Amino acid sequence: MRDIFATLTQLLPLAILLFLTICIVILFFKVNKYINLKTKYYQSKLDKNKDTQ
Repeated sequence: MRDIFATLTQLLPLAILLFLTICIVILFFKVNKYINLKTKYYQSKLDKNKDTQ
C-alpha cells in the first residue's frame, strides 16, 4: 500500500502538468477559432464596404 502511495505522489506532478498542458491546448484552439470567426466577420464587412464604394 505504501508503494502505491509513493508512486502516486511521484506521478501527481506529472499528471497536473499533463492536465494543464491539455487545458492550455484546448483554450488555444478555442481562442484561435474565435479569432478566426471575428476576422472573417470583419473581412466580410470590409468587402461589403468595398462593394458599395
